[in-house]
Amino acid sequence: MNIKTFFSLFFCFLLNFAVLENVDAFAKISSKLHVYTFWGCTPGMKSNHSFDTDESQRFQVLDVKNYSVAQLFSMAILEGISMPKENIVIPNGALRELSERHCYRIAAYKSNINEIYKMMLSSLHGEFPGYSVTVEIRSGKKFLVFKYKS
Repeated sequence: MNIKTFFSLFFCFLLNFAVLENVDAFAKISSKLHVYTFWGCTPGMKSNHSFDTDESQRFQVLDVKNYSVAQLFSMAILEGISMPKENIVIPNGALRELSERHCYRIAAYKSNINEIYKMMLSSLHGEFPGYSVTVEIRSGKKFLVFKYKS
Protein backbone atom coordinates (compact mmCIF):
# COMPACT_ATOMS: atom_id res chain seq x y z
CA MET A 1 0.00 0.00 0.00
CA ASN A 2 1.50 3.35 -0.95
CA ILE A 3 1.62 6.33 1.41
CA LYS A 4 -1.12 8.34 -0.35
CA THR A 5 -3.51 5.40 -0.13
CA PHE A 6 -2.66 5.02 3.55
CA PHE A 7 -3.42 8.71 4.24
CA SER A 8 -6.69 8.54 2.31
CA LEU A 9 -7.84 5.42 4.14
CA PHE A 10 -6.83 6.83 7.53
CA PHE A 11 -8.79 10.03 7.02
CA CYS A 12 -11.81 8.08 5.71
CA PHE A 13 -11.70 6.03 8.90
CA LEU A 14 -11.66 9.22 10.98
CA LEU A 15 -14.58 10.68 9.06
CA ASN A 16 -16.61 7.49 9.53
CA PHE A 17 -15.83 7.57 13.24
CA ALA A 18 -17.10 11.16 13.40
CA VAL A 19 -20.42 10.24 11.83
CA LEU A 20 -20.91 7.33 14.21
CA GLU A 21 -19.86 9.13 17.36
CA ASN A 22 -20.23 12.89 17.56
CA VAL A 23 -20.11 15.03 14.45
CA ASP A 24 -19.98 18.36 16.32
CA ALA A 25 -16.99 17.35 18.44
CA PHE A 26 -15.17 16.00 15.40
CA ALA A 27 -15.78 19.21 13.42
CA LYS A 28 -13.98 21.23 16.11
CA ILE A 29 -10.82 19.09 16.02
CA SER A 30 -10.76 17.96 12.39
CA SER A 31 -8.66 20.90 11.24
CA LYS A 32 -5.92 19.85 13.67
CA LEU A 33 -5.70 16.25 12.45
CA HIS A 34 -2.63 15.14 10.61
CA VAL A 35 -0.83 11.93 9.74
CA TYR A 36 2.91 11.49 9.48
CA THR A 37 5.34 8.73 8.61
CA PHE A 38 9.01 8.55 9.48
CA TRP A 39 11.55 6.12 8.03
CA GLY A 40 15.27 5.64 7.38
CA CYS A 41 17.18 7.31 4.59
CA THR A 42 17.37 6.20 1.00
CA PRO A 43 21.01 5.66 -0.02
CA GLY A 44 22.07 7.73 -3.01
CA MET A 45 19.07 10.08 -2.89
CA LYS A 46 19.70 13.82 -2.57
CA SER A 47 18.27 15.71 0.40
CA ASN A 48 15.22 17.74 -0.55
CA HIS A 49 11.70 18.69 0.49
CA SER A 50 8.51 19.47 -1.38
CA PHE A 51 4.80 20.14 -0.94
CA ASP A 52 2.26 18.04 -2.82
CA THR A 53 -1.49 17.61 -2.88
CA ASP A 54 -2.95 14.16 -2.34
CA GLU A 55 -5.18 12.41 -4.87
CA SER A 56 -8.40 13.63 -3.22
CA GLN A 57 -7.22 17.27 -3.41
CA ARG A 58 -8.16 17.73 0.27
CA PHE A 59 -4.80 17.34 1.98
CA GLN A 60 -1.45 19.04 1.64
CA VAL A 61 1.56 16.71 1.96
CA LEU A 62 5.04 17.82 3.02
CA ASP A 63 7.63 15.31 1.85
CA VAL A 64 11.19 15.56 3.25
CA LYS A 65 13.90 13.18 2.05
CA ASN A 66 17.27 12.35 3.61
CA TYR A 67 17.44 15.07 6.25
CA SER A 68 19.16 14.50 9.58
CA VAL A 69 16.94 14.54 12.65
CA ALA A 70 18.53 17.87 13.62
CA GLN A 71 17.69 19.30 10.18
CA LEU A 72 14.09 18.07 10.51
CA PHE A 73 13.78 19.90 13.84
CA SER A 74 15.34 22.96 12.23
CA MET A 75 12.84 22.86 9.39
CA ALA A 76 9.91 22.54 11.81
CA ILE A 77 11.08 25.34 14.12
CA LEU A 78 12.13 27.75 11.36
CA GLU A 79 9.05 26.88 9.25
CA GLY A 80 10.61 25.42 6.15
CA ILE A 81 14.21 26.60 6.49
CA SER A 82 16.94 24.09 7.25
CA MET A 83 19.71 25.56 9.38
CA PRO A 84 23.32 24.94 8.24
CA LYS A 85 25.09 22.09 10.05
CA GLU A 86 27.64 24.46 11.57
CA ASN A 87 24.82 26.34 13.32
CA ILE A 88 23.39 23.25 15.03
CA VAL A 89 24.68 22.49 18.55
CA ILE A 90 24.26 18.86 19.61
CA PRO A 91 25.23 17.56 23.09
CA ASN A 92 27.90 14.87 23.48
CA GLY A 93 26.40 11.43 23.17
CA ALA A 94 23.50 12.56 20.95
CA LEU A 95 25.49 13.20 17.79
CA ARG A 96 24.84 9.79 16.28
CA GLU A 97 21.06 9.80 16.89
CA LEU A 98 20.49 13.40 15.79
CA SER A 99 22.76 13.07 12.73
CA GLU A 100 21.02 10.00 11.32
CA ARG A 101 19.28 10.70 8.04
CA HIS A 102 15.58 10.01 7.69
CA CYS A 103 12.69 10.60 5.36
CA TYR A 104 9.57 12.23 6.75
CA ARG A 105 6.10 12.83 5.33
CA ILE A 106 3.20 14.68 6.94
CA ALA A 107 -0.30 15.25 5.58
CA ALA A 108 -2.79 17.80 6.90
CA TYR A 109 -6.00 19.40 5.70
CA LYS A 110 -5.34 22.17 3.17
CA SER A 111 -7.28 24.60 5.39
CA ASN A 112 -4.73 24.01 8.14
CA ILE A 113 -1.57 24.32 6.06
CA ASN A 114 -0.36 27.33 8.10
CA GLU A 115 0.13 25.04 11.09
CA ILE A 116 1.83 22.13 9.34
CA TYR A 117 5.24 23.01 10.79
CA LYS A 118 3.80 23.11 14.32
CA MET A 119 2.33 19.67 13.68
CA MET A 120 5.70 18.51 12.36
CA LEU A 121 7.47 19.79 15.49
CA SER A 122 4.94 18.05 17.70
CA SER A 123 5.42 14.73 15.89
CA LEU A 124 9.23 15.05 16.07
CA HIS A 125 9.05 15.68 19.83
CA GLY A 126 6.95 12.51 20.02
CA GLU A 127 9.61 10.52 18.17
CA PHE A 128 12.53 12.07 20.12
CA PRO A 129 11.13 12.98 23.55
CA GLY A 130 14.50 13.13 25.29
CA TYR A 131 15.55 16.46 23.79
CA SER A 132 14.58 20.08 24.16
CA VAL A 133 15.37 22.35 21.24
CA THR A 134 15.80 26.14 21.28
CA VAL A 135 16.97 28.82 18.89
CA GLU A 136 19.70 31.01 20.41
CA ILE A 137 21.48 34.08 19.08
CA ARG A 138 25.24 33.88 19.58
CA SER A 139 27.58 36.52 18.18
CA GLY A 140 24.79 37.76 15.93
CA LYS A 141 24.11 34.32 14.41
CA LYS A 142 21.16 31.96 14.96
CA PHE A 143 21.96 28.56 16.43
CA LEU A 144 19.69 25.58 16.96
CA VAL A 145 20.64 24.17 20.37
CA PHE A 146 19.69 20.64 21.48
CA LYS A 147 19.77 19.76 25.19
CA TYR A 148 18.87 16.63 27.10
CA LYS A 149 15.62 16.96 29.00
CA SER A 150 16.18 16.55 32.70
